Amino acid sequence: LNLVDHAILLSNDCFWQENIKLVFDTLISNCFPEHIIHRHIQKRVNFLNNRDLNDTVNVNLAGSDKTQFISIPYVENSSHDLYRLLKNSGFNVVYKITKKLNNLIRLGKDNLQNNDKTGVVYKLNCKDCNLSYIGQTKRHLRTRLKEHCNNIKLHESNHSVISKHRSESRHDFDWSKPNILHNEKYVRKREIAEMFFIKKFNNNL
Repeated sequence: LNLVDHAILLSNDCFWQENIKLVFDTLISNCFPEHIIHRHIQKRVNFLNNRDLNDTVNVNLAGSDKTQFISIPYVENSSHDLYRLLKNSGFNVVYKITKKLNNLIRLGKDNLQNNDKTGVVYKLNCKDCNLSYIGQTKRHLRTRLKEHCNNIKLHESNHSVISKHRSESRHDFDWSKPNILHNEKYVRKREIAEMFFIKKFNNNL
C-alpha cells in the first residue's frame, strides 16, 4: 500500500501510470503473485480516488445544509457559462475531478465496447458532413442507436432530427463509431452533462 501511495501522492498525475507500472513490475520481480498485486493495487487506487472525491464534497458542503450541490466536469472555455447558468438557478456548483485514478491506471482490464455501455452521453457524427448529434440514454447505447437508425422508416411527421438530416441531405451517420462523451447513471446529472456537451460543440443538429 505504501508503494502505491508514494507512486501517486508524491508525484504529478502525468507520472501516475508510469509509477504504478513500476510498482507492479517491482512486485512481480520479487515473486509476488500477479492476481494479488492486481487486487491490492486496484483496491488502493479506489480508496485514494474515493478519498479525493469525498474531500472535495466535504469542503464544499461545510457551509450549508439546504443548498443543492451539483458537480460538472471542468472543460476550459465551456464550463464557466454552465457554471453561471446553474448558479443563477440556485445550485452550488462543484467542478468534478476529471482525472480519476481509475481512468488513468488500468492493469489489464478489458473495457466494454461503446455500444454495450449504459447511462451515457454520446455523440454521433455524420459521415458526409461535419454535423453531429448529441444525446443521452440510460439503456445500452446499441439499443438507442438502432432506434435512431430505424426512425427514418416512420412517417416523416415522426422523423427525428437525425432522420430529417438523412432524408433532406441524403447523408448518413457513422453508426459503428459513436463517441462516448460521459458516463452517468443518474438521469438528472446525465441530462445536465448532455446540455453541457451540446453547448461545448457548435456543430450539432
